[in-house]
Amino acid sequence: MREVLDRPMPGQANKVIYLMRGVSGSGKSTVADQMVGEGVKLSTDDFWGPAYEYDEERIAEAHMWNQDRSQSAMEKGLSPIVIDNTNTKAWEMKPYVEMAIRYGYQIEMMEPDTSWQFDVLALTQKNTHDVPREVIQDMVDGYEHDVTVDDVLRSKPPWEEDMLAVSSSWYRMAQYQFTPQEHNSPPEGRDYSSVFYGKLYEALQAKLSVNTNVNQVKQLLANPAKLGVSQDEIIWSGLGEWLELVEGKISRDDVLLFLSDNAFRIEEVQEIGERELEFKFQWDEGTPIEPSDDDVEQEAKDMYYEDKYYELESEAKLREWEESEHEANAMELATQMAYEALAENGSYAYTESEYGYTIAWDPIGGSGPKRNGEWSVSDDGGTFIESTEDSLEYAKEIAYDHAMEAYGKENPEPQYKNYAFPGGKNYQELLK
Repeated sequence: MREVLDRPMPGQANKVIYLMRGVSGSGKSTVADQMVGEGVKLSTDDFWGPAYEYDEERIAEAHMWNQDRSQSAMEKGLSPIVIDNTNTKAWEMKPYVEMAIRYGYQIEMMEPDTSWQFDVLALTQKNTHDVPREVIQDMVDGYEHDVTVDDVLRSKPPWEEDMLAVSSSWYRMAQYQFTPQEHNSPPEGRDYSSVFYGKLYEALQAKLSVNTNVNQVKQLLANPAKLGVSQDEIIWSGLGEWLELVEGKISRDDVLLFLSDNAFRIEEVQEIGERELEFKFQWDEGTPIEPSDDDVEQEAKDMYYEDKYYELESEAKLREWEESEHEANAMELATQMAYEALAENGSYAYTESEYGYTIAWDPIGGSGPKRNGEWSVSDDGGTFIESTEDSLEYAKEIAYDHAMEAYGKENPEPQYKNYAFPGGKNYQELLK
């Protein structure tokens, strides 16, 4: 698939940027290598080095690094520029699209046309960075199809989509009493597990020196593109106004602590009259299930046999095999590979200890030719309830909803009626 936007700057020859799109293992990088020609291929994965020393805490830094060198390549007028990232969401491409338009580049979004590009099991086996099956499943489930350049320009990152209730942060910022150097780390006992951190937190964590000052922070905030964040996120954080109240030296932890205290928090509440369970669900970590002979045989035929047959052609001619012998040897190798793949990435069973529900994962189940797998939910007596090709979390929701109907009791009072954010007061709960 290719989406093209041609907006060259006046007086400039056409230059092109290719924005690759595809889940890990889909063949995206192979296409990128074919497209680069005398240009340059830039991938955020390059940040981790040849040994791919991935560090989840530096993801924001890695993306900003790739955007910076992409801008440098555009300033030099290099062409083509191939951005070899997964780009599963429209907003992930927005920095590159905006730069491309500014520097007069033709924009082309490209996807690999491989038969397995949305086959979770095949992608798990084929990707070169050992991306786990669960992550591959999330990428496939969340992939935005048929995205246009205009879609990208209109897109917003998730933290900007969910800022409807952020106005209370202004009040909290004004009430925030702060003494520089008072905290060098978050106070003990404070739970930040439900705090929503945007890119601003990650960017400042990566960019600021341990002992910083107000001017350094202000200089960073003055260039949102360099930080890889939006101006709105900076404004809504209240950080700029807070810096006006602070004098002298501050530390990086002081800045991060302020952002933590003013971040979004997600609280789970219960509506009046909603049913509730006496015991909380307790799921185990999952137990591998030995792949069946039928599953192994089917997987061998579907995924490996053809490749092994062609790999053995030279040996078949050399040894003068009969066709049946050639086919049998290919099937033997294919079966061995299928078994190893299914044993590693295959079936799992998850059991809930309080109510006895079971969720079984079948990697080659599901409908349609993609065979993305499916989850089957059963009750404590082994009676099938429902199957889904969605995520494990969704399957758990199915079990939970079933338990609520079967064992739930009416809850006459809400869990919370009035509550306040830190620094605020008299906020009334809004229930959906």
